[in-house]
Amino acid sequence: MSIWIDAGHGGKDPGAVGKGFLEKDQALTVALAIQKECIILEKKAYLTRSDDRFVSLPNRVTNLKKDDVFISVHFNASQSKTASGFEIFAKKNPTLEIKQLQNDIHRNLLILNKQYNIPDRGKKFADFYVLKNSKCRAVLIEILFIDNQNEMKKIIGTNYYKNLALAIAGAI
Repeated sequence: MSIWIDAGHGGKDPGAVGKGFLEKDQALTVALAIQKECIILEKKAYLTRSDDRFVSLPNRVTNLKKDDVFISVHFNASQSKTASGFEIFAKKNPTLEIKQLQNDIHRNLLILNKQYNIPDRGKKFADFYVLKNSKCRAVLIEILFIDNQNEMKKIIGTNYYKNLALAIAGAI
């Protein structure tokens, strides 16, 4: 089994934008941290991108094999500047194995995010390209709202990303 960590967006695609933050940069920071923790746990972990480059959606999932795990890292945004919380997506009508991965990561993030007062927006299902076109167990995590200044202030300058990476790597 290989773990593929997908830092959402990149290059010409900045993703969501918050005051002083670009989703593509924050997602890459988290993806690198998850890979590091997976390697410490002696798990084979690879990145769909390791720098600020654009990778097409088909290329993000092209190397996946049936027994792999795919984690796509994103940050949410909303018209409402008070929108808050994390959520974890799986494809619609997931297999039991995909549901188990989603549940395991969700459980670990619940424990971590209580310490930072980041609300749970739940486990959800969607037909995002990287989920429905993955040949393996795949989830997409919206870490928090990048355009919510109060939420970003909770984590910047803390060990949040390291703890987040530990929680995700430990659940896989």
